[in-house]
Amino acid sequence: AAAAPPRQRPSAHADAVEQAPNRADAWAQPIGRRARSADVDDALSDLFGAAAELGQATDPWAGLEKVLDLAMRTTGCEAGSILLLDAEARALTFEVVRGPSAERLLGLGLSVPMGVGLVGFCAQENVCLAVSDADKDPRFYRAVSEAVGYRTRSILCAPLARGGVVRGALELLNKGGGRPFDERDLAVLAYLAAQAAELVARAGVTPRRRATPAPTS
Repeated sequence: AAAAPPRQRPSAHADAVEQAPNRADAWAQPIGRRARSADVDDALSDLFGAAAELGQATDPWAGLEKVLDLAMRTTGCEAGSILLLDAEARALTFEVVRGPSAERLLGLGLSVPMGVGLVGFCAQENVCLAVSDADKDPRFYRAVSEAVGYRTRSILCAPLARGGVVRGALELLNKGGGRPFDERDLAVLAYLAAQAAELVARAGVTPRRRATPAPTS
C-alpha cells in the first residue's frame, strides 16, 4: 500500500506573519519589503523614549500596563491584553486588559490554551500575526469573545519572547475605523512585545491568575 502523506503543520498564513524579533532593529525586512519604511522608523523612534523608561520601572505590573497603553494608543485599537504563560497548565492567562469588556474578562479569569486561537498560535509558534477579519480565520477562538459579549473583528498579536523562550503574548483587537493592520502596526507591536518580554524576564514576573479555560459552548 502507498505510504500516507506526511502530516503538515498548520498554515501560518495571515494578512501578515513574521518571526518575533528579540531586538528593535530586527525589523529590517518586515512584511515582504527589503527595508523599513520611513513611517515604521518614525513610529519606532517615537517609542524609544517611552520604552526606555520601562528599564527603570520598579513595579513590573505598572510597566506592563504602560506597554499595553502605548501599543493601543500607537496603533489606534479598541481593546488589548497582555497574557502570560502558565507553564504548568500550558495556557495563557489574561493579566493586563484594556477595553470595553476588560473588567468582565478579568472577573471571569479566562485563559487560552497554548496553540489554541490566534494568540495561542502566536505564542506556540513564536510569530507575530495580523488578521483583518477574524471570523474568516479558522484559528479564531470565539469562546473568549462570546463569554464577555465583545465582537472581535481584527486581531494583532506578538509573542513575549526573549532568548527563544516565550513567556506570553501581547494582543490588540479591533483597529479603529475598521481599517486593516499594516506594516507600521506590526512593527510597533513586535517592538513593544520585546520590551515587555525583557521586563517579564528581568523581574521574574509570573501569572497572578489561575488558568481557567473559556467555555466551548
